[in-house]
Amino acid sequence: EHEAHADPHVWLNPMLAITMARNISDALIAMDKANKDFYLKNFQKLMNDLLAFDESAKNELAGLKNRKFVVYHPAWGYFAEHYDLEQISIERNGKEPKIDEMASTVKMIKDENIKVIFADPNRSQKSAQVLASQTGAKVELLDPLGYNLLENLKIAVRAIKDANSPK
Repeated sequence: EHEAHADPHVWLNPMLAITMARNISDALIAMDKANKDFYLKNFQKLMNDLLAFDESAKNELAGLKNRKFVVYHPAWGYFAEHYDLEQISIERNGKEPKIDEMASTVKMIKDENIKVIFADPNRSQKSAQVLASQTGAKVELLDPLGYNLLENLKIAVRAIKDANSPK
């Protein structure tokens, strides 16, 4: 949904995060050959952790009947694609939605029985709060820029699973 630009949030797909880490490790080794073993050891640990997370996440998300989730900012596209989910964004081209877009989003949230709207703690939550008040959904924060990638991905899996599981 970054229509004007490519989606920069590639690290939210663990396989792409591994590629990024490998490239960083290779660059560090090229600049600092004396510490090659250190960089390789740390890359290997991160890769193994991300691979284990990925397997666990696939298992956790496998049984979801509703695979849609609503976000304010469309940061979770690579994550959604990797786990066969559908990210629905409130924000359009980096801007607050227009009235007609809000109305169609309210209808979709009600029609799809969406119970949670994920807001980005780094951005405005006004539209998410308005949609929640119009639909009965609740707003939860999901940070695409969380400090600890692995923990952040685990939080996202739990949140999306909880939001789409029957209560």
